[in-house]
Amino acid sequence: MISPAFTSPGSQKPGTGEQLHFDPGRPVPAAPLLPLPDRYSAADLVLEVDAAEWNSVAAAHDGTANGLMVGVAVGILGPSGRIADDSVVRVDIPHSRRGIDDPRGNATTGLPIAVPYRKGERTDLRGVRAFIRQAARAYADPATTPALQHLQPVQMMLPRIVLAHFSRTAKAPECLCTNLGETGQGVATIAGVRARSVLMRPVVCTGETDLFRRLEVGLNLSWSSDGETVTLAITGADPNRAALRDQVIDEFAAWGLTPRFWQ
Repeated sequence: MISPAFTSPGSQKPGTGEQLHFDPGRPVPAAPLLPLPDRYSAADLVLEVDAAEWNSVAAAHDGTANGLMVGVAVGILGPSGRIADDSVVRVDIPHSRRGIDDPRGNATTGLPIAVPYRKGERTDLRGVRAFIRQAARAYADPATTPALQHLQPVQMMLPRIVLAHFSRTAKAPECLCTNLGETGQGVATIAGVRARSVLMRPVVCTGETDLFRRLEVGLNLSWSSDGETVTLAITGADPNRAALRDQVIDEFAAWGLTPRFWQ
């Protein structure tokens, strides 16, 4: 779970001083309600890309591997109709706060950044890199850390009935991008046998269709690598928008990336 306690007013556009803001009250663009059963399973894709190709494309656009992950996610989300053209997307990036010998089960928070989306254009990776740096600095500065952040340990101890009351108007992340790095390699070899691939990802469980609609669940993308291959798990959890695979194929083609789908 990512703590919602830290919020940022937005991101400053590099070289311009222009402040980009995401509006937490912005309504999701209307879409016809698809005829779905009472329970819904999110669209789910797993694919691989050569790490050398991924890093080369990122560098060619003055970005990083992490920034390209964000750029691809925004480019997949945009054509779905979930966000309007020439708008700002809130992208939440999990950020580990775990220290040495840290016993906490959950030592993760989220860094929100504001990323512009323009139809037909690739995301500016130089801007994404600057936005992430700004968010990290803001999080580390006590002057910009909300008081509620210091109550995180108390939040972990609240009973479910209290949490349910406080979270009754909560919304799911619009775009969640998780870089898991090479952590999966710790379990890649068992009894001397090395797995060809290791998948690391959050799981969006099947649930009530109305709950997905009320929470306005968006796009989740998780990135992991073994140094040679990048593995991406992509989940499109908005029940009113389909065609995830087509959007992924189009976005990867726009960047010159060659995906290999698991299925």
